[in-house]
Amino acid sequence: MPVESVPLISARPTTRRRNAMFRALSHRNFRIFWMGAFLSNVGTWMQAGAQGWLVLQLTNSAFWLGLDAFMATAPAFVLTLLGGVFADIVDRRRLLIYTQIAAGLAAIGLATLIWTGAVNRWMVLGFSL
Repeated sequence: MPVESVPLISARPTTRRRNAMFRALSHRNFRIFWMGAFLSNVGTWMQAGAQGWLVLQLTNSAFWLGLDAFMATAPAFVLTLLGGVFADIVDRRRLLIYTQIAAGLAAIGLATLIWTGAVNRWMVLGFSL
């Protein structure tokens, strides 16, 4: 009588694990939040890259490029604890909406300065801050 081969690993736990991993995406509100956060992060990364390129084009200096990167990250480093306390006090949904509006307005302001040709390195550093 032939010996049947018994699989060492069953496919069923893997399927369960996969289903559990993406279970949160079955909720409509979480899918909307995830897509919004993803698009916002992609936009932020694109703006950071384009802004660095703009500073390099305006100044042709590694120093100003580094200063722009520092100006973009220093406030987050300094204000993280205060921001956490503030986020616990206010409504998170409103906070997300207002911060996204502020970031969008800043991007539109910088884009307007670039399109009109009025941009200089100090303005870019100000928007980075």
